[in-house]
Amino acid sequence: MTPSNPSRHLLTLALVLSLVCSTATQPAAAAMMSTAQAATGTRAEQLDRVDHFLAQDSVRGLLEQQGVDPADARARVQALSDSELQRISNNLDQLPAGGSVLAVIGLVFVVLIILEIVGVINVFKGI
Repeated sequence: MTPSNPSRHLLTLALVLSLVCSTATQPAAAAMMSTAQAATGTRAEQLDRVDHFLAQDSVRGLLEQQGVDPADARARVQALSDSELQRISNNLDQLPAGGSVLAVIGLVFVVLIILEIVGVINVFKGI
């Protein structure tokens, strides 16, 4: 047998400790998620995106030019169904970065048409 070396004992202790620590893992805490829970997360993200779009100064100015209160527009976006909100959110993805004023007006017009069809607002009665 060879004489013991203190650095060898220290190295052995470090290796044993690292082996013990690496094998002490926690099991994954995965639970079943209902469709409603998954849709809620997606809906919240889509609402955030549309609200962020409506909060832009250029969009707010265009809404006010058309006689629509931005707070009312946000409240009406909250009342959209999931499919309508998804359609609008997808349209935001397809717009070019720094899109034109016509694209913004078109999107606002689409939102107003959808809200009119659903019966949430009566914007086009006076026109």
